[in-house]
Amino acid sequence: MTAVSLRHARSTAVLLVTLAAFTDILAYSVAVPVLPDLGRRLGASPTVIGFLFASFGLSVALVAVPAGAMSDRLGRRGPLLAGALLLVLSTLLFAQARTLPWLFVARFSQARSSGSSQQPPAEPVAGDPAISTPST
Repeated sequence: MTAVSLRHARSTAVLLVTLAAFTDILAYSVAVPVLPDLGRRLGASPTVIGFLFASFGLSVALVAVPAGAMSDRLGRRGPLLAGALLLVLSTLLFAQARTLPWLFVARFSQARSSGSSQQPPAEPVAGDPAISTPST
């Protein structure tokens, strides 16, 4: 691999990992400003709204390890692309949901796509010796 192509591969990897991390943070925090309003409009108690917010972290925790093993077997590109698409679709579902059950479905879906497709495939890319080791 030439120095130029290695530099390009490294830059691409850094961009993808940064984009995946940004998307993951955005998906986690996108609901925060609207949760109080959703609670009022849907008649949900603060406890239920807390469960709605917590469902994201719980879902990520449940799927991250098995998804990491899957991305080790299948490669990184497919899960990253699938995760990005599923995250967009589930975020649109969250935006359009008009009932609490649909909000929970959308939130679990956001977390599942983020936890299974963004974090596990993206994190090892940064440590991949073929990409991150500087040439001497």
